[in-house]
Amino acid sequence: MLAGWGYMLLGKSYAQAGQKDAAQENMRKGLRILDQAVGTNNLKYIAAEAAYSEVLNQSGEYAEAARLRAAADKSLTGFYQNVCSDCRISVSALH
Repeated sequence: MLAGWGYMLLGKSYAQAGQKDAAQENMRKGLRILDQAVGTNNLKYIAAEAAYSEVLNQSGEYAEAARLRAAADKSLTGFYQNVCSDCRISVSALH
C-alpha cells in the first residue's frame, strides 16, 4: 500500500512541476497498486482516485477527469453509508 501511495505523491509532484505525462503514469501505477493492496472501497484509494482526477483535469482531459471524480464521489458516499449502517444512539449515552 505504501508503494501505491508513494507513486500517487510522486505523480502529484510531477503534476505540480508541469510534467503531466510522468504525473499520469505514476498516478495510474499508484492506483493499480492501491487497488490490489486495499481495494477500491478504501479511503486511500478513493482519495487517490480524486487526486488523479484533478491531474487529468489540469491536463485538459476533462471527460475522463469528470468520470473519475464522479466515481470517487460515489464511492465516498457509499463508504460513509456503510461505515455506520447499524449504529444507534442510546439515550443512556447522553448522561
